[in-house]
Amino acid sequence: MCERCDGFSERFRVNTGYEYRALVRQLHELVLRNTFKLVRGTCPLEDVLNSPTWPGNSIYHLFECAQCSRRFQLGVETYYGSGGAWEMVISDSPSSQPS
Repeated sequence: MCERCDGFSERFRVNTGYEYRALVRQLHELVLRNTFKLVRGTCPLEDVLNSPTWPGNSIYHLFECAQCSRRFQLGVETYYGSGGAWEMVISDSPSSQPS
């Protein structure tokens, strides 16, 4: 870990669509500031922010610290409304990622 991503290592649950969009807005800003790099996702971050509906039944984004390359994921299940979570990625194996 490093100074840039130290404060992001704690896992936390995202319970509502409002919380999720607020978090995506913050992460989008951190990507623009080059704190994080967006490695991959099921849709562009802008789609989450600008669309009146969800851009998918489950949305997933993988971020990487621009300084130390530590990875973090944000995922949410929109179809069932079960929420989602922000967490540090322990393993980047294909089995640890949503399909």
